[in-house]
Amino acid sequence: MRTRPLGRTGLHVSEIVFGGIPILQQDYPQAERVLRAALEAGINCFDTARGYGDSEAKMGRALAADECFIMSKAHTTDGARILTDLEQTLANLNRDHVDVYAMHQVGSAEQLAECLGPGGALEALRKAKADGKARAIGITGHHRPTLIAAVEQAGDEIDSVMLLLNPLELDALDRLVPLCNERGVGLVAMKAAGAGVWDSAQVLVSTKWCLNQPITCANIGFATVDEVQAAARIGREDLTLTDEDEATLQRLRDQYELSYCRRCGECAPCPKGINIVGTLVGESMVKRLGWAQLGQRNFLENARKARDCDECGLCVERCPWALNVPALLPDALRRIEAMA
Repeated sequence: MRTRPLGRTGLHVSEIVFGGIPILQQDYPQAERVLRAALEAGINCFDTARGYGDSEAKMGRALAADECFIMSKAHTTDGARILTDLEQTLANLNRDHVDVYAMHQVGSAEQLAECLGPGGALEALRKAKADGKARAIGITGHHRPTLIAAVEQAGDEIDSVMLLLNPLELDALDRLVPLCNERGVGLVAMKAAGAGVWDSAQVLVSTKWCLNQPITCANIGFATVDEVQAAARIGREDLTLTDEDEATLQRLRDQYELSYCRRCGECAPCPKGINIVGTLVGESMVKRLGWAQLGQRNFLENARKARDCDECGLCVERCPWALNVPALLPDALRRIEAMA
């Protein structure tokens, strides 16, 4: 499989990265089979997180003796806490270092200020990097302006950015992607395969489309060996988009352009307390994380707040993608309840 340099880190990672969420719903032997299949297919980079249940531990058991790159992350802005999380990550992975450790889901200017300020996560990760426990420092998030600000303010220390990128979420190409390339920051595309919503043909063409953009790699979640092998072929074959590929991309856009939530969060806060993004992407979350990880009762209760929508229209005004949110919420709730 082709590899690309992860910015200035010196790491050359496979174009396809193994995303560690889907193995949450598998037992250890099943997860190990999928992870080992990825290695055999040429995937040399694996992504997980402290917030992904036992994903780190499963990777630790399956990959501890192998030469590969592992990325993990912790959802905290506090320096002391992220170092504690890092120690747990290393124990789970059975390794003395992680290749990239990231500040996970930094989604606002306030959170970023805490991360970058005295006693914050970046200060702690700077120490972890100096101590050899993290080879590179990363940041992840769904809020593009926050990621842009992070690179503008700390781009000399942030080595990797994990961002939303796919044929329906391409606004990062305007500013964030060029900025990272200018600063030598590696780019990992998440949701490159649509986060479990699109069909198999759309998933593969979306992944291929992503790898035609000026990024490092596409982070794909795998639940089966067949999924691994299909995606791995993209990392070996010609990336030229064929007429058939373009037709599939157009079908994808026609089907989802006005119904696919991009998770930007601009619709919040809802006057009725509805978690709009969480409800609109709820089907995907259930498929990828499973009820055990989500907490079925609370998740359903939160999703059912969508019934309180009075169609005030604020979310429609705020949505950069012109989604008719009040019309989409009932369908999203029905799909979630059908999976319960």
